[in-house]
Order: sequence, then structure tokens, then C-alpha cells
Amino acid sequence: MTYEPIRWRRRLGPVVGAGAVAAVLLAGCGGSDSDTPRPETAASTAPTTMSNGTAGNAAGNGAVTVKQFQFSPAELAVKAGITVTWTNEDDILHTATSGTAGRPDGKFDGPMDGRGKSFSHAFDQPGRYPYFCSQHETMTGAVVVE
Repeated sequence: MTYEPIRWRRRLGPVVGAGAVAAVLLAGCGGSDSDTPRPETAASTAPTTMSNGTAGNAAGNGAVTVKQFQFSPAELAVKAGITVTWTNEDDILHTATSGTAGRPDGKFDGPMDGRGKSFSHAFDQPGRYPYFCSQHETMTGAVVVE
């Protein structure tokens, strides 16, 4: 009779081990993260889709996040008179430079030297304003002013 429980432990060992691994992995998915917006602030910065298909946000302000070598949103629609702020969440230098890679147009050029640094520019005239990072020219975006 002592043999039977040992055989059950051998059968259950891999099942219990797999269950423990799954529990640890799932627990990591639901934890708190400082980069995750809180519900009370998410509504004020939540992206919306404008009539022309570009991203805007519910508060009507302009905010672009620079993270993992990307501008987010890549294209932001705002009303004339709005100031757009780019905030760097990477640990390295990025810029928001108006124009296209290799062809800056001089309308704005803002360095953001590391995490937490930001740059702002007011957009008073309607139009489409392309920009890029002068340090990483594959990083591109646009502000569409309505």
C-alpha cells in the first residue's frame, strides 16, 4: 500500500509543477506597473480617432510619448492653438525635429536628453507638420493641426 502514494506523486509532480509555473506567469500579468495609466488619469489622455483617421485625445491637448524608439501616437491631431508636448521615456537622447529625415525645416527642434525630459511647441496654424528624431532618423511622426 505504501507504493501507491509514491506512484501518484510521480504522476502529479509534473502537473503540480506546471500549475505553479502558470500561476507565477499569470500573477506577473496583473501586477501594478508605474507606466500603466491610472483609471482617473486615463480618461484625460485617452486617444480618440479624429474624422481624418489620426489620433487625438479627449482632453484636446497634445501629448506624444517617446518610448522604445517610437513616437506615440505616430500622428496626432490637435486644434489650432494647442501646445504639443513630447515626453521621453527612454534613457537616451531623442529629439522632435520638424521636417523629414535629412531635411529638417527649422520650424521646431527639441532635444529630450533622457527619461522624463520633455519638449513643447505651440501649433497656431492649420496644416500637417511632419517630424523625426535627429538621433534616430527612422523615428518619425506628424502633428495634424485642424
